[in-house]
Amino acid sequence: MVERKRNLVAESLESRQLMAAVSLDTVWDQHSKRLTAPMHVTEAAGVRAAEIRIQYDPSVLTTDEESIRAGAIWEENAALVVNVDEEQGTIVAFLYTAESVPADHGDLIEIDFEYASPRSKRMSTKIDVQEVELNEGAIALDQPPVIGDDDADAWVSRQVHRRHHAHWRPPFQPSVVDTVLRDRFDDLDDRCQYGPQLPRWAS
Repeated sequence: MVERKRNLVAESLESRQLMAAVSLDTVWDQHSKRLTAPMHVTEAAGVRAAEIRIQYDPSVLTTDEESIRAGAIWEENAALVVNVDEEQGTIVAFLYTAESVPADHGDLIEIDFEYASPRSKRMSTKIDVQEVELNEGAIALDQPPVIGDDDADAWVSRQVHRRHHAHWRPPFQPSVVDTVLRDRFDDLDDRCQYGPQLPRWAS
């Protein structure tokens, strides 16, 4: 029988290489009536290139090349090549720089969407991140995006807006309630100083 020995080596967490992660978020701007979708990356040291493919529902959302820009992680130094198929609802973007960016986290890309019609605001939809490659695949992703549901995708909830008249006040507004109660109690105080009041039918 051969006796085998194995030396245990302690490995610190700091020595392990963390894998990058990407995710898409959505922010609704009520003033501009526009939906912005930034793609965030974390734990990505030495990024100098990114290739991104996204699918959206063109019957709900619309966008074009002019509505897509490089994210803050590039510090305005990245070149952007983007192609949008508005009929199929696909976005293919390639960003690159001559040198690696200093930050290891930040937004890779920002996309502005608009609703295709007033009716589409009442619909929920998904923006599917289908593929992301960093440095031509040299930077590994913890969970690479795939076609279909995954953690990198973003869900857009329906937008519900209520219209009110400019001078309309919601019921039970605190300032209104305080004024009504104060006037009521002041009226009771004025009556009490003359003693109990008889009902009108008895006077």
